[in-house]
Amino acid sequence: MNYVLLGDIQNEVIKHYETFEHSLDFLDAVKILIKQDKVYNDTPVYPDFLSWNTTDLPTLKTLIRLIPVDIETLPFYNSPDFIKVHINLELFTFDQLRARPYITIYYVLSGTATYYTETDTQSLDTGNLLIISPNLSHKIYSTPDDYVFQIIMAPDLFEEHFSSLLSQNQVLSTFFYQSLYHEKKNSLRFHMLPNPAILDIIKHLFSEFTSPEAFSTEIFLSYLQIIYAMILRNCDVTYTVDNLRPNISIMPALLVDIQKNYKDLSLEILATKFNYDTAYLSRLIKQETGKNFIDIIQGHKIKEATELLLHTSYSIGRISELVGYNSADHFTRSFKKVVGQTPREMRRMNQ
Repeated sequence: MNYVLLGDIQNEVIKHYETFEHSLDFLDAVKILIKQDKVYNDTPVYPDFLSWNTTDLPTLKTLIRLIPVDIETLPFYNSPDFIKVHINLELFTFDQLRARPYITIYYVLSGTATYYTETDTQSLDTGNLLIISPNLSHKIYSTPDDYVFQIIMAPDLFEEHFSSLLSQNQVLSTFFYQSLYHEKKNSLRFHMLPNPAILDIIKHLFSEFTSPEAFSTEIFLSYLQIIYAMILRNCDVTYTVDNLRPNISIMPALLVDIQKNYKDLSLEILATKFNYDTAYLSRLIKQETGKNFIDIIQGHKIKEATELLLHTSYSIGRISELVGYNSADHFTRSFKKVVGQTPREMRRMNQ
C-alpha cells in the first residue's frame, strides 16, 4: 500500500494558506507530498484510538494526524460513488463555497468555527452540531486551535441505515426527506455539549473508521446511529436555513414502512394502513419520489438480492424466495432488467 499521512496533508494545507492566503485542495496537497517523496510503501500502522483519554483533545488530534491515506484510491476521490462514509477532524480553510453530493455533519468539539453559504454566515460554538443536505454550497472555517469533527455520508447509505430512526421526529424526517427526494438544500443546527458519553462515541467512531477488521463499517454506523438517537432525545432544533414544507410529513413514514415490509407489501395494504385511497396514494408516491410504488419495492428487492448474491452461497431460487419473488424466473427477469445482467452473471463476475 502506498500512502501518505493525514498530518502531512494538513501541514501542506496550513502552510499554503499561511503563504498565499487561500486554501489548497486535498488532492493538490497529496500531489505535493508525492513530489517531496513523503510517500510510505510499507504496511501502515493504524493509530490506536481506543487508548485515547477523551479529556485529552490534543492527543486526539495527534492520533488523527497518523491516519494513513491510500493514494491509490485518490483518482476516484471526487466521484459521488467513491465515498460512502468518512470521518475527520481537520483545519477547514476553503476560500470558495463547495457543493458535494453528501450529507455532511459538522460538530464543534472545542473552540469555534464559521459556517458560510451563499446567503448566510453563522458562528458555531462548542457543542454546535450542523447537519447539511447534499449539494448545498457552503464552507467552514476554523483554525488549528479549534476541534471541528466532520462526517460525510452517501445519501443512499444514510437512507438505508437511518430513515427508520429519524422518522420518529417530524422535523428531522421532513428535513432529510426533502433533501434526498426533492433536492432541497438546507441545514439544521443543534446544540449538544460534548459530554463524556459523546466523546466516547467519537473515540469508537474513529477507531472503527480506521480499523481494517471485518464489520468495521457496520459498527461505525451503529455508533453513528447512537449520535442521531441522542439528538432526538436531548436536542431541540435551534436554526433552519429554509422553512420545511409541512404537507409532505407523511412521506417519510410511508417510505420507512415500505423499506421494512417490501417483501410482501402491496399498495392496497399500504393504503389501508395509512387510511388513503389506493389511487390517490399511488399518485402521491409518484409525485413526491419520482418513482412508482412498484419500482420502489423492486429497488429494495434487487438491492437485498445483490447483497445475498455477493456475500452468501444461497442458490438463485433461495435468494428469490428470501427477497419476496414468487419464482426464480420472475426474479431473474426483474434483476436483469434493473442491473443489466442476470443474477448468475453477477455472481460469476464477482467471485
